[in-house]
Amino acid sequence: MPCVVAGAVVLFLLGVRNAAAEACFEIDAQPFPKTCAWSGAEILAAPAFKTQAVLATTSTPWRRWEATAGSMGFSADGISGSATLTIPASPLQEVWHAQLIQDVSLASGESYELCVRASSTLPGGTMQLSVDAGEPTYASAGGAPRAWLSLPSAGVTGVACFPFALPAGGASYSGRAVLDLGWSLGELSVCEVSLTQCGPSVPSPAPTPAPACTGAAADPWASGSLVECCAGLEPCLAEWNGDGRHWYRCLASCSVGTLGAPGELVWSDEFDAAEADGRPLAAKWGYDLGGGGWGNQELQHYTDRVANAAVAAGALTITARCEQYDGSKYTSARLVTRAKGDWRAGHRVDVRAKVPVGVGSWPAIWMLPTDWAYGRWPNSGELDVMEAVGCDRGVFHGSAHTSAFNWMANTQKTGSVAASADGWHVFSMVWTDDDVTWYIDGLVFYTFVRPKPGGWREWPFDQRFHLLLNVAVGGSWGGYCLGGVAPSCTDSAQFGTPQQLVVDYRRFTTDSSPWRVWELARDRITAVETTGGVAFRVDGAPLQEVWHAQLIQDVSLAAGESYELCVRASSTLPGGTMQLSVDAGEPTYASAGGAPRAWLSLPSAGVTGVACFSFALPAGGASYSGRAVLDLGWSLGELSVCEVSLTQCGPSVPSPVPKPAPACTGAAADPWASGSLVECCAGLEPCLAEWNGDGRHWYRCLASCSAPL
Repeated sequence: MPCVVAGAVVLFLLGVRNAAAEACFEIDAQPFPKTCAWSGAEILAAPAFKTQAVLATTSTPWRRWEATAGSMGFSADGISGSATLTIPASPLQEVWHAQLIQDVSLASGESYELCVRASSTLPGGTMQLSVDAGEPTYASAGGAPRAWLSLPSAGVTGVACFPFALPAGGASYSGRAVLDLGWSLGELSVCEVSLTQCGPSVPSPAPTPAPACTGAAADPWASGSLVECCAGLEPCLAEWNGDGRHWYRCLASCSVGTLGAPGELVWSDEFDAAEADGRPLAAKWGYDLGGGGWGNQELQHYTDRVANAAVAAGALTITARCEQYDGSKYTSARLVTRAKGDWRAGHRVDVRAKVPVGVGSWPAIWMLPTDWAYGRWPNSGELDVMEAVGCDRGVFHGSAHTSAFNWMANTQKTGSVAASADGWHVFSMVWTDDDVTWYIDGLVFYTFVRPKPGGWREWPFDQRFHLLLNVAVGGSWGGYCLGGVAPSCTDSAQFGTPQQLVVDYRRFTTDSSPWRVWELARDRITAVETTGGVAFRVDGAPLQEVWHAQLIQDVSLAAGESYELCVRASSTLPGGTMQLSVDAGEPTYASAGGAPRAWLSLPSAGVTGVACFSFALPAGGASYSGRAVLDLGWSLGELSVCEVSLTQCGPSVPSPVPKPAPACTGAAADPWASGSLVECCAGLEPCLAEWNGDGRHWYRCLASCSAPL
């Protein structure tokens, strides 16, 4: 072999039977184990690299892809067509972390075969070959299993083929021929790569109907190509499968996050009591009265009558109806807690309600400033916990309006989510000093983060706000689909039937439990109330990694002190495992004090186990901001977390004199090698790179994290 690079993988792509490949064929040459009835012309373009001077992430016809960007070196001989690639640090964590790729376009109803011949200077390497659909599904062509080429002996060529058939009757297939090289060893010579057409496919059975996957958790990519049935939902990245690829789920929002347990209750109305005449309690609710459009060309007149707002059977009902009243054609109610319930940041609101769906209706659960400290709307702000309009049945919105961001300028901060139009939902909003997050039925669908830098024009939400409940009629948004015509008072789909917002409860609590959930695949963790505590069930556990389902609490600790995080837990099934630690959070997830993470094994059902994670923080530094983390991805059954404790143990042992920070301004150095960012990537960017053995990432200094190589 003409190129020897110690500790690296050297790849020669010599094409199909050209002169430069003869030495490769002379080493224990074997015929391809083809299953083709006949072979057509070669499909791969320029396999001999005669016309390809560079191999980059965007080059053609062959290109490279690497989980660790920039690790491949490349040179080519334009006369012989040979090429050399170096892949340091192989084997990588996954075989597909280093790839050679060529796009292909193939005919439907035909069978094909991709074959490779290779040898290596070291025994034990492995390659994978396939034709696949590329991102986001990476579905194997024709559903065929990917082929493997093992090279157990040094200097002996091996051959492997990937046969597949494309169903008839469809469009032409656009995909990728892929060689996965991440598990190759030593110097790897790829002697021959060939993709040929073999003949017509066996007729495919009649296609099955596309799955009905508009419901949450269904997989719109189950068939290998996107099934357009996530209307109103998003095809969200979910769990990894065993092949290292992803599958997807239809979810209201791809944003990660679920709503934790509420904090301390500070104000509520369960609507289990009312005034003598049936109106809501005057101690908790007042009314905004009148008509005039309310700034939105609305058509209703708000009253304080029981006909428009009444409490009965444990619920509040706000009714918008057709009737002549004080010059208006419609009546409704707008309830407010102003001067009866006013709150600042640091709270969470939960409202369980069922909304009207008539065309022209505009129900809202929202908040306005009590003191209007920054002036009239929109300067002092507005927070909409939930808005819906009958013109868009089954779509719910959460919004923030400010001087800088508001609907009049079409710059408001709004998230939208699709859900059942007719059912009950819990609409929640968590409002902190730094962000506002909206949820429906415990699932986050939008977060507005406080702009920094910024002042009251961007963030007026440092003042008191109160709650409003109302149903508007028509208006600039509520009646937009009616073309300027008032809703019909005879059409039952509009206001021929009174439109009602029914509210089961309204609660204000401190913003949330200190514990929160993080999941790679949403909706996996379920909290189960038990006698004396809470158990957790992780759907589909064990997951691929223990940290794919987590309970997290932020902590702030003193420098120069030692600590211990302990957990006591039991499980209804034997064999589960938990991991516990305190770490720095993203992007390094460095373990506090560099201590190894602790494990709690639960080999017996119903038997409590205990484990502790001990660590010491170096003296002389700033206070430590991190996270107490329980990794639950490998738990089994229902996991009862009986006790979690983080205690200070005493002063740390004096730390040794710190070593000088490594010089990492050069490309490929790791600015996070010390566990915290070394500020030495001047002129470069700290870019996400390969995973380490703990499932975390390391970084590299690169010219740009996004530019092609």
